[in-house]
Amino acid sequence: MVDFRAAQLVSQTMQFRKKTIDLIRKGDGEASDRIVGKFEVELDGSSSRQLLSIAFIGQYNAGKSTTIKALTGRDDILIDSDIATNKISNYEREGVLLIDTPGICNERKDHDAMTREALRQADLLVYMLTSMLFDSLTAEDFKNLAYVQGYLNKMLVLVNKINTEAGPVEQRLENYRQSLAITLAPRSLDEFGLAFIDARDYLEGLAEEDQQLINESRFSEFIQTLDSFAKSRGCLARLDTPLRIMQSYLDEAIG
Repeated sequence: MVDFRAAQLVSQTMQFRKKTIDLIRKGDGEASDRIVGKFEVELDGSSSRQLLSIAFIGQYNAGKSTTIKALTGRDDILIDSDIATNKISNYEREGVLLIDTPGICNERKDHDAMTREALRQADLLVYMLTSMLFDSLTAEDFKNLAYVQGYLNKMLVLVNKINTEAGPVEQRLENYRQSLAITLAPRSLDEFGLAFIDARDYLEGLAEEDQQLINESRFSEFIQTLDSFAKSRGCLARLDTPLRIMQSYLDEAIG
């Protein structure tokens, strides 16, 4: 059923592409040609990409780069308590493209713009929080992405730095779930993928060969959740990406 539906959507996407180009060309000749040229280059690049792409987005200092470093095992990924990511960076892990982005919802509008660009081209999203969870700005941003822009079915919520707080782990996780559920009400938390980790503890556990620290990081559970999330939602999510690219160029043409 999924394969049949995917085939239908591919056919419809090609029809939308032609209609989008026709609509853009109804505008000013030189400007329309420029927009159509960029549109076709980006869409062709997206269509020819073989890897499923997952963008890691969210709060500044939430640990996006640290998590991608832990997933890939690469030593060249910079991590810092200050702003460590000032650009979009791509890394491959087992046939999946992981996209690292700058932090959002702070005063760096250039960082927000870069992240929005990555969003448009990503098939799936991992929205990262710390154990402090949402503040008013990130809650508003998250709800806008999920419900207004329609990324709901493409989002996995990942809470990092869970071991910075004291108390029994299961009680802490239950507290996080309850707090998230309150923030997202009346929508259900069950609509999203959800995982809890401490990425820095995982890296330190590997470096020190400390199996207890590795276990407490819950990183193995996260990898299983991420892989399952990619397999279950990746196929149809890849068909959503070109539609978002088309929409962005229509918006540009209208502007």
